[in-house]
Amino acid sequence: YRACAAFSASRPDAFKPQETANLVWAYATAGAKAPKLFAAVAADAPYRVLVFQPQNLANVAWAFATARERAPALFAALGAAASDKIGECSPQHCANLAWAFATAGAKIKLAKTIGLWCV
Repeated sequence: YRACAAFSASRPDAFKPQETANLVWAYATAGAKAPKLFAAVAADAPYRVLVFQPQNLANVAWAFATARERAPALFAALGAAASDKIGECSPQHCANLAWAFATAGAKIKLAKTIGLWCV
């Protein structure tokens, strides 16, 4: 895990959105500590989230919340992108996003957007 995290942290922009989401999801799921990897993704992803699919947005948010990695700028970018794509989100994406934002303490209007769409 350490070697992969170190390599990935050095080139976060080399990964496609699905690969980025899978990478941080895997580390969070495994409970593997990779603060440099999460920091690199948090610094890079806000510039790329507009091309993320709803599942990528939800998985990245879930991974950061699960790993307890603070990333306010990332969550702000994820929230803006998710709000723009809320019509493409499945109920599972909505639930994962809502849980991740609540768990991370992210304060944005996403909850209102999700609530309106899911009703």
